[in-house]
Amino acid sequence: MSRPSNWIGIILLLAIGLGLAYVGWNMVGSRSAQACSACGRPIHQPMQTIGVADGHRQVFCCPTCALTLHRQTGRLVEVVELTDYDTSEPLAPDDAYLVTESNVNLCMRHHVLMDDHKEASAMEFDRCAPSMIAFGSRESAERFQREHGGVVLPFQQVAQAYQAPAAP
Repeated sequence: MSRPSNWIGIILLLAIGLGLAYVGWNMVGSRSAQACSACGRPIHQPMQTIGVADGHRQVFCCPTCALTLHRQTGRLVEVVELTDYDTSEPLAPDDAYLVTESNVNLCMRHHVLMDDHKEASAMEFDRCAPSMIAFGSRESAERFQREHGGVVLPFQQVAQAYQAPAAP
């Protein structure tokens, strides 16, 4: 009589173990999908950028973060998908216009950089600055620019400038 109950116990423990493993895997998977591959900041859907670096698909928090990876590491990133800021729909880079240097930057952190003496220091670089916000049409980009400032440029023009060697 104890034999069937042993099997039931083993099956029950196995089911619980598999269930816990599945929940843990989902938690880790969803957390990594919500953080930028380069800076670890949260990904805001209207700015999500998909790129390929070293043959691997990577998700970035913004176009600036994807493009600055090349300047910092020498690893070329091919941006294969942007997100339209107005609609949160995927956007082909060839069809995108960027508003750069506007007063909107969802990635920026407002923490003060402290030196060794606990005094505020000027931050010289932030990977996600200047802001780059993608739009599917020049008209949408210009409307945003009128409200928030910045410069409207085709994405490919901006990407080419970031792929050029940085000035010494």
